[in-house]
Amino acid sequence: MMKPYVILAAALALAGCVEEPTPMPRPGGIIPQSTCGADLLQDYIGLPVALLPAGRADVTRRVIRPGDAITEDFSLQRLNVFLDDADVITQLTCG
Repeated sequence: MMKPYVILAAALALAGCVEEPTPMPRPGGIIPQSTCGADLLQDYIGLPVALLPAGRADVTRRVIRPGDAITEDFSLQRLNVFLDDADVITQLTCG
């Protein structure tokens, strides 16, 4: 009689260990670069980060330098600014 409860308890315990999948914004993993404005800033690649204009109020900005640890969370309203060792922009993406 106790066996179904043990199985149920084990199943519930394992369910808490399941990691939620990262949502894919578009089929094929293509992230629309217009959500954070990255598409409008591509001309700044190769320029110093100091020349990057102030962003929109609804967009957060994450500056990523070589060797920086970054979180794996995903946000369409975040502009990722990748820099090289000289603080020159190498890539601008949403996420």
